[in-house]
Amino acid sequence: VYNKPLVISINGPSGVGKSHLGRILARHFRSVASEELVLQYFMLHHCPLEENAPHCAQELATRISDMVNRAEAEEKIPVFIFDEVEFMHSPLLEYLQGFFRANQTNEYLNAVYVLISNIGQAEITKFVLQNSSSNDSLGKQKLTQELGRQVKRSLVHYHPLWADTDVVPMWLLEKSHVMECFLDEMTREGFYPDTSHIERLAAEISYYTAGNREYSRNGCKQVVGKVNLL
Repeated sequence: VYNKPLVISINGPSGVGKSHLGRILARHFRSVASEELVLQYFMLHHCPLEENAPHCAQELATRISDMVNRAEAEEKIPVFIFDEVEFMHSPLLEYLQGFFRANQTNEYLNAVYVLISNIGQAEITKFVLQNSSSNDSLGKQKLTQELGRQVKRSLVHYHPLWADTDVVPMWLLEKSHVMECFLDEMTREGFYPDTSHIERLAAEISYYTAGNREYSRNGCKQVVGKVNLL
């Protein structure tokens, strides 16, 4: 039993793989726990309208409680993955904050929550571009820790529920990463992954330039669409 739930906030600009990571986490926990103990909650799908937010919050609170109690009975850990949190309305944020606190019964302390959003993307983009010259892994690790602290301050200012989270900032993708996205998508769609073709497609993407590095302005967001046009 832990003294508080594990709450992880995954933040980054568009197209860097946040939702993809969320899907990987969901698949993993479904395979080791069960389908019934993993919730993927997409704001624009489950509760897009602000006027429905109080009803959504009550439904969500009931669902979380049911899953937590079921997990306790089965001696497993429930996992809740919330995507598009930047669109989450205030009543939902308030309800969630209550589940993140330490003063709860044991079954609620064993839960895992993952919050995925682009909140803090401006801070992340600025930080990455200003620190693009760092090459060694130790320096990158320290920079990531500092970036996490900066993003957390921004998140707490956005809503105090982030005071109880561990923030995982996702960096901008470099051009080499975009080329890997094209390679994966073309292979998946059955196209021959010709290097010159991939380089041409990657060159059509818009980039920030910092020193000798190029960072995609939209991550790999446009990759699927461009491959579909082939």
